[in-house]
Amino acid sequence: MNKYILYKAEYHRFIPRFLLRQFAAAEQPPPLHLTRRQRRRPGNGRPQAQSSNFINAIDLTRNVLIQVLVSREFGLVDMYPDRGYQNPRHIEDDLGRLEDRAARIIRRSSDTFKADRALELTRYERDTLRKSLFLMKYRNSTLCDRYNYDSITAYDSNDKHRLESYMREKGFKSSRDVWYTNLKAFLDLEMGPDMLWISKVHGQAFPEHVMMFITHMQFNS
Repeated sequence: MNKYILYKAEYHRFIPRFLLRQFAAAEQPPPLHLTRRQRRRPGNGRPQAQSSNFINAIDLTRNVLIQVLVSREFGLVDMYPDRGYQNPRHIEDDLGRLEDRAARIIRRSSDTFKADRALELTRYERDTLRKSLFLMKYRNSTLCDRYNYDSITAYDSNDKHRLESYMREKGFKSSRDVWYTNLKAFLDLEMGPDMLWISKVHGQAFPEHVMMFITHMQFNS
């Protein structure tokens, strides 16, 4: 018998915290600066570490510089809970594993540059970084707003007729499902020097987005 995992609302970040922490403000407010609500970590209610980083940001509604928690920037609540799966957070879990691999490569790169040494990356490491960077762009708030609809009727971007045709051909019911499927296809894609992944991905995602992905992955190769 299949068991579905109970899903609770989560804060999904499209720029990982390990990157944002590199831009932490030079002057950090003391821990007591946080309110009780701010000291609680989003999503699980546990107290947040006193060393939580703040970054400088611009409040465009008031045109002023402010400081905000790294953990609450560049994200949205429930960007991709895929409720059609046994594990609705499978996309977030896969993204987390990719980010962990990318973080290790970036830390090693940073340490290498600080030591004034030459950096060498394997093809796998290069592909990991490029895929991670592409997916940061591909899962941002703008694209979430663009595809987060239950049907094609509400979709109003200039590729609507092409997306509608693709959905009809593949049996998709919503533009959101196309976006989720593309995310999963790019995450799961195994890449190698034989370049067979290029023909493989063409059959797994929306063609225009496949071309975006290939261009990003192969630029200056």
